[in-house]
Amino acid sequence: MRIVRAFIFILVVLLAGCYTPYTNIKDLLPENQARAEYNCTIDGILHYYFTEEAYSVIKDIPTVNGVSFGPYAAGTTFLSEVASILMGTGYGRKVIMTDESFRNWGIGGIIHEYVHHLDDIGRDGGTRWVDIAEFIQQYNKCVLDFKYRGLGDYIDFYANRWFTNTFGIGPHSEYIAYVSDYFYNKKTPEYLRYVYRKILRLDRIQIYD
Repeated sequence: MRIVRAFIFILVVLLAGCYTPYTNIKDLLPENQARAEYNCTIDGILHYYFTEEAYSVIKDIPTVNGVSFGPYAAGTTFLSEVASILMGTGYGRKVIMTDESFRNWGIGGIIHEYVHHLDDIGRDGGTRWVDIAEFIQQYNKCVLDFKYRGLGDYIDFYANRWFTNTFGIGPHSEYIAYVSDYFYNKKTPEYLRYVYRKILRLDRIQIYD
């Protein structure tokens, strides 16, 4: 019985995890992003940039400090769930970040991971937050648009790696997420941003490059 109880205890600990949620991140963000008051907390970022409907779905998904090579949306796939449990951050939906992740990716990284969660919810049979066919059409149009040269190369470089393909939640999921954080780094066309109208407050997209 002791062995069984010990096993159950270990299992409960692994599933629950032991992590520290991020709240105030002002000192972790790039300086130009930290100046905005609404960028100083995770909830402030979610409330400011995401639509009211999207915010209501993701507001209780925590961003936590965990061991990781980069940010990821835990709980969206079996492998991300296993990785989260093995790394001590437990079972269930969450965004895994490190202090270095905030410095490297800023608010774009946070938006990227929460877009993953919303995209995954749609693929699981919930609300479809992004129309994939519409995304493909407008993304391909943008790649061929001379005014936005470089966007396709940038997205391809990050979205087409073995790590993202292994842990991705489905076809085009990494492209959808990387484009969403690209909005806050470089100029993008209105027709591409419009694809995200259910997720992001389009009038609050601003470039922090």
